[in-house]
Amino acid sequence: MMLDFSKIIIPFFIVFMLFSCATPVAYVDYDKEASYDKYVSYNFYAPETGLSEVEEDTIMGLIEENLLAKGLESQVISKFSIDFFVEFFNVENSLVTETGYAMFNNDTPYMAVTISFADALTSELFWQSVTECKIPRYTTEAQRVELYQEFITIALEKYPPKPEDYSSTKGKKSTVKKTTNTKVENANK
Repeated sequence: MMLDFSKIIIPFFIVFMLFSCATPVAYVDYDKEASYDKYVSYNFYAPETGLSEVEEDTIMGLIEENLLAKGLESQVISKFSIDFFVEFFNVENSLVTETGYAMFNNDTPYMAVTISFADALTSELFWQSVTECKIPRYTTEAQRVELYQEFITIALEKYPPKPEDYSSTKGKKSTVKKTTNTKVENANK
């Protein structure tokens, strides 16, 4: 008697997908030729995020808290400006068998937080992070603040980039002239 593995694996896969814990992942892009030592003070652009004013203030406070811990300071006339954007979107998940019949179809909510740093004089972008993760379908205000805190901590974890972060790319020919991408995952989960 031959076992039909699809009858065993498919339900296991569905249960795994439903209960898997999602961890935010940050994708960082930065100018490896920038002098990060000169960027000692910051200010925020007027955010146009589509969020409520309370949520915008919460995110700005979390970013500021993180940067202050790194020894940077907020000033009206600053060395760099910060912009951020929060996006909510759904990703469709489906599972199809050999017969083409969809056994499982579900939209999964995701959140992405983009944080950008630009030189205050030239407005040239020198560092950016996009952090994204699957989130619960319904969240309270307190849960959303926790999500923002986790996303921003992960996003700013590798700021400022250290020379060793990109020293392995020095001397190698690259198609990208001034930027390099790194993936940062939360190792705490």
